[in-house]
Amino acid sequence: MKKRLCMLMLLCASVSFAAIEVGRENRGAEDGIRSVHLLNIHNTGSEINGFKIQFYYKSLNTQDVSVQSIGKPEGKLTKKRERVSADVYKIAELDYSSQKIAKGAYFPSKTTGVGITLVFIGRSDWFSTSAQVFDVRVRITSKSGSVLYEESLGNKSKRVGLLTNETPKDKGNVYANEVLSITLDGEDSNNKTRVVSGNKSPIGIDLGSRATFTYKPVFYEKMPTVPYDYVVLKLDDACPKGSKHFTRHHDTEDSNNKNSHKRDIWPNNVGSNADLEYCFVPADSSSSRTYPVDGQYGVFANVKKTNIALSEIYIDDEDSKNRNSWNWHGLSESIQKRIRKIVDGSDNTTYYAIKWTGGSLKKESNSGSFFAPAKEISFADDSQFSPEIKGVDHSAIAVNLKSAGSVNISVVNANGAVVANIARENLRAGLHHVQWNSGIVPNGRYIVIVKQNGMVGAKSVILK
Repeated sequence: MKKRLCMLMLLCASVSFAAIEVGRENRGAEDGIRSVHLLNIHNTGSEINGFKIQFYYKSLNTQDVSVQSIGKPEGKLTKKRERVSADVYKIAELDYSSQKIAKGAYFPSKTTGVGITLVFIGRSDWFSTSAQVFDVRVRITSKSGSVLYEESLGNKSKRVGLLTNETPKDKGNVYANEVLSITLDGEDSNNKTRVVSGNKSPIGIDLGSRATFTYKPVFYEKMPTVPYDYVVLKLDDACPKGSKHFTRHHDTEDSNNKNSHKRDIWPNNVGSNADLEYCFVPADSSSSRTYPVDGQYGVFANVKKTNIALSEIYIDDEDSKNRNSWNWHGLSESIQKRIRKIVDGSDNTTYYAIKWTGGSLKKESNSGSFFAPAKEISFADDSQFSPEIKGVDHSAIAVNLKSAGSVNISVVNANGAVVANIARENLRAGLHHVQWNSGIVPNGRYIVIVKQNGMVGAKSVILK
């Protein structure tokens, strides 16, 4: 007998393209959790001669979500899971290219509770039972592709990889914030992969006949800058603001190749050879930072400064018919030269990596907001004006605002999934108890992230 786990009903009334509402009915059952979505469109502009609806879901879990069925009125349904960022996937498109909506008309009906119906299904062993199990967003375009309506995917922050000595997990679900590794199988004959000079124990780099790089994924809206250039691994559809994308193609061992990776390395590609994507962060001479990230992590850079250990690392790629290459994605020659002081080579590849060896860095030195495993952490933007989280319960989240403005609050569980998003406009400076309906969000450890006026504050809390 099926067991109902949760239900949220928001029947959609007539709406315009400026404010399309999505009614949802989410039910859990023994064989999985279903999410039913209704759309009702009110055209307040000129006649629409054909349109398409794309459905996206936002989740750090890279497991699959499939479309189970489609209700009336039927459009041409394409069920294709396509990744568009580190934590956003396009999962379905409805094609109504032959359907017209006259000015002022409704589609499919003006009647409340009647709409385009799409049903998603997922396995209950890896979904939470939250009514927000699917954070589904909608985009509507003309049949030629012009955007008529679009819900924000909330993916301004971009994922990058920082070198770490943590160990990737071998089993379990794959999440976009889990530690990952990339192993390059270099030349078998007279392999010279090694640390050439400097610090013999770089963070996150294990060298032998093969070279393994281990990374901690971190989300940044804008990369922090220091008075020197540095490079991080690209793990999203684009690099964060202030950084520039380039690609290094490693032509690795052809005979008995043992290239490999663990966990979620997208958009990097590791097979018989490897295409590794990177983000270059230009130096900012006015920056007062000593080190760009938290001291427990490493980055690629070629700099000698107090409290920083530099390693020169040589990767011995395939000797026979070597096809190592670069893709600069339109970067100027001057930027290319700066990058090649950090990552360089023709038939083989040299990386320069740094790690922090001095005292503890202030927590503000890591201004990126990232979804980490639940533990006592608190990180904020480099400013006395950052908002603060004072407490949370099932009815309200207490935040102390240092200035007036609108706020966005996210609640993230231990697996990195966003269980709630709350937005409030035009709040004054001071303490606010922002009301929220936690519904069936279970007790436990969460990270609450608040953003206001470009400032970020976050805190690990216990909901009980």
